[in-house]
Amino acid sequence: MANEKKAAMRKMLLDKRDCISHSLMKINSARIHNRLRQIQEFASATRVGIYHPVGSEVMTQDIIQEMLSGGIDTYLPRTTGESMEFRKINGFEDLEPGRFDLMEPKERCKISVEMQTILIPAVGASANMYRLGYGRGFYDRYLKKANAVKIALCFQTQMVKSMPYDTHDVQMDYIVTEEQTYK
Repeated sequence: MANEKKAAMRKMLLDKRDCISHSLMKINSARIHNRLRQIQEFASATRVGIYHPVGSEVMTQDIIQEMLSGGIDTYLPRTTGESMEFRKINGFEDLEPGRFDLMEPKERCKISVEMQTILIPAVGASANMYRLGYGRGFYDRYLKKANAVKIALCFQTQMVKSMPYDTHDVQMDYIVTEEQTYK
């Protein structure tokens, strides 16, 4: 039952997110970046996992650039089979097109050591600190084993009153939108 509810919610939230204009996405992504800087666990981290956006996700390119310029060890996910690992990049040239139209670190990039903070994409989220992903479970499987501060990024329009969740779903430590930081 939760899966059917999640699928319906996922479609509705993706449709909503896809309606955001590119210029508004850019403005709201910058606002999310500014809110992110206020989170101590992110601001003081030296090893951070982050994603490269696809479609209408929160734009993270400026965050990645700021981290790389600031000497932060920057890790992005790479999928293999049903699992995901984070690999360190030294610049955008270390990325290549991978599965699901995602930009992923090249095979030669080193697999991560334990990261302190991980920024996670979300199709939707709720104040009970659950996020809705694309339904493949890559992040939940990875985050179950990760000892890192988990921060989901999404636009305020993607926030819902309550999110259906299963036992395998991992709660976030923070959810950051352009309007609010949930903890």
